[in-house]
Amino acid sequence: MPSKNTIDRDELVADPEVARELDRSLMTLWRLDNNPEMIALGWPAKIQLNKRNFRSRRPLEQFKANLLRRAMAGRKPLVAA
Repeated sequence: MPSKNTIDRDELVADPEVARELDRSLMTLWRLDNNPEMIALGWPAKIQLNKRNFRSRRPLEQFKANLLRRAMAGRKPLVAA
């Protein structure tokens, strides 16, 4: 259990790692940055440090959860045989 003095910090994830996690290219991440539908789903804004792009971990995990929920909602129900 964390102590009272521990600050709950978010971590930054470099875009190449984000691309690996999502199994997408860096170009796709750029496209997601410019896609209003994905932004509405919670795609995290990039944080640029020394010309490198990073994403905040918590919003990234929330985006993945939103994608999963959307995929599950779009599935057709299984038909019992």
